[in-house]
Amino acid sequence: MRTGLYQKIICYCISAVLCIFYIGVLCLGVCADTEKEYKMYYIEKTLQRWIGVGGLRYTLGEPVDFFSESGNPTQRKGIGWSGAEKDATWTIGTTATLYFSGIPNTEDLVFEVDVLALRPEASARVIANGEAIGEVREVGIHHFLLEKGLIPDSGDLMIELGIQNPSPTENDPRNMGVKVRQARLCQRGQEENK
Repeated sequence: MRTGLYQKIICYCISAVLCIFYIGVLCLGVCADTEKEYKMYYIEKTLQRWIGVGGLRYTLGEPVDFFSESGNPTQRKGIGWSGAEKDATWTIGTTATLYFSGIPNTEDLVFEVDVLALRPEASARVIANGEAIGEVREVGIHHFLLEKGLIPDSGDLMIELGIQNPSPTENDPRNMGVKVRQARLCQRGQEENK
């Protein structure tokens, strides 16, 4: 009889330890102190591809290519982008995001974007870290000022294209808005193709 009681006590203790272990695992999963890229890709699901730790670091002036012919097509894409085509990448839906880190916040910067095409009646509101900085309504190279107070001390920057009136084509049922070839960040006054 005592053997049965001891077995029950041991089983209850093992169950309690396992419950505490599982609760600890859940807490660590929710409150994980991980690298930003890991958290964005695996936990928040805001990056399209795993780019590795430090993969969002950016050097001012470096082109961000959106075409498959590039030797270095961008991995900074968040939600809202199609796959890279030969000449550019379409936005899909009403929001498309890009992520950067390591951006200096001590001076004004310019976000430069080369737009190859827009769907009929489509336009894009350009938003940097939650603040509207301009709008794309036509094909061409566009420049948008990022005032130095816009980027936090962490150096993180999220560029969002808010697409108005995306639409499908005859051959593609996805709601596409803007076709982007290249983008870059540079110091004010260092823009290409002003």
